[in-house]
Amino acid sequence: MWLPILALIVGFCAIYLPNKITLSAEYSQYVGVAVVAGFDSIIGAIRSVIEGKFNDRIFVSGFFINALVAALLLYLGGALKIQYVALAITAAFVIRIFNNLGFIRRYVVARLFEKRLISGEKTFPEP
Repeated sequence: MWLPILALIVGFCAIYLPNKITLSAEYSQYVGVAVVAGFDSIIGAIRSVIEGKFNDRIFVSGFFINALVAALLLYLGGALKIQYVALAITAAFVIRIFNNLGFIRRYVVARLFEKRLISGEKTFPEP
């Protein structure tokens, strides 16, 4: 469980800490797609922890392979002069992110509901 959280913290610090690094517009698409791919891997890892299926080797390999495949697809799309490849790749990752977030949300809500039932609290206020 600590590995996805560490990756999220490192990614947050790398993006939001003030730095003097500037990227050209050509590389900004690659970095943007890599960030979304990494975020997808982190959210997927959190889901797999909840399901009890987390494997750190799969997480690390998936983290880098997702970013590498996304960058390769972006490069091939640019070489073939296909417009909006970055948008298509980002949309695919965002769909996966929302699916995983939906699972996490349902799990958290179910756990909260279950705890309220066990403690005997009313789950919803009376009208």
